[in-house]
Amino acid sequence: MNKEHFKTVLIVLLFVVSVTLTQQLWIVLPIGESVSSQKPLEINDINIDIADILSPQSFVINFGGGNHTVFFAEPYEIWNITKSEEKEKIWIWKNSRKVLKEYFSGDIEIEVIDEEKWLSANKFKSIRLDFASEIPGSSFIEILSAGMKDIDNTLIDIDSVLIPTIDTDQNNIYLGNTRDKVYLRIKGNRNNNHILELIGNLDVMGIEKGYISYYPLKDYISVNSDVLTPIFESVSVPIIKTSNEIDVNDKTQVKSLANKFFGENFDFVKEIKEANGTIIYMYGYGEKALKVNADGLLEHIEQRDNQKPSINLGFTDSLKIAGGFVKEYIGWPVNGENAYLSHYEEIDKENRKGYRFGFNYRLKGLPVMVPNLGQNGSIEVEVIGDQVTYYKRIIKRTETEEEVDKTIPFVIEILDKNFNIIKLII
Repeated sequence: MNKEHFKTVLIVLLFVVSVTLTQQLWIVLPIGESVSSQKPLEINDINIDIADILSPQSFVINFGGGNHTVFFAEPYEIWNITKSEEKEKIWIWKNSRKVLKEYFSGDIEIEVIDEEKWLSANKFKSIRLDFASEIPGSSFIEILSAGMKDIDNTLIDIDSVLIPTIDTDQNNIYLGNTRDKVYLRIKGNRNNNHILELIGNLDVMGIEKGYISYYPLKDYISVNSDVLTPIFESVSVPIIKTSNEIDVNDKTQVKSLANKFFGENFDFVKEIKEANGTIIYMYGYGEKALKVNADGLLEHIEQRDNQKPSINLGFTDSLKIAGGFVKEYIGWPVNGENAYLSHYEEIDKENRKGYRFGFNYRLKGLPVMVPNLGQNGSIEVEVIGDQVTYYKRIIKRTETEEEVDKTIPFVIEILDKNFNIIKLII
């Protein structure tokens, strides 16, 4: 082998080794534990109301007489209503939170009930809040009572809250885990007249702006099912063209984001550009890294500091740290009212406890589902102790939109064609 040929082989080998080590470093980073360059978020310094991000995924309004409607966002684009009084009248989550805070702050008694009593309570004029994620019941009450109520932390996880308004039930609130079919009735000394007023306001607004009526499935076929089915002949379907929130080809935008994440350490950050367009920024020996790819996916990874004492925070404080981090780094998509908790799970990394939270958002009143990310949400945050160690987001922004009218078969036609299958499922 001559000298020039040997040099060529050596250069190729060095290039392959460099690429391999870079890729391995990115793969290892998420589970690495080392010195942190991120200043931990102090709980008391985080200026957010975490009740905002506990927003339900959908709201079921029972007007009475079997007539319901379902909103998958705050109705009638309330953030576009300029008159605050009009907005307050139909703001479902804000008004419901107000009632729940007052209710949970007083004396309450909790009892387990069966599914039959839960379904019975759902038959009358009420508002039901359905969440995308299960939430620890004790944390839910703590958050909604602004910390005024300390509940046994063994309380069930919940995914639904029912606030009835009829006289015989107006001092009660129901919490449910519809996945596990476990239900609670909370007895208190506050009535729900404010919710009755809210339902009336939604009815009046609905007469003006319209809403889709829903009725229980058992009203149409002989099955014992309270699943709500919509009644309409046609509907305007929004066709929305979107673009990525982050464009990897926009060097100014990407560098500005990197500067935001690394702050004063940015002068010591290495930039790596891969052949597929992905850009990686890395601090030190991998203590902190930021990755942006061509699909608009952003990932931020921060190693834990093993020298710091281990801190195990609960659901509420961990959620506050996660929400504060999202708010500080890029922010909530669209606006805070359109974001909600879509998933949570407890995690353990090298004997350090923490939580993984997923958040989702809405466009034009409907939840956004991004392919290949599953249902956990378009934003994911991992909190270990008091530090965010992993942050992922892929957000779509509206470019253009148009309304297309679609003719919808009447529910009886659909049920008739699929009656045998429905009987087997139900």
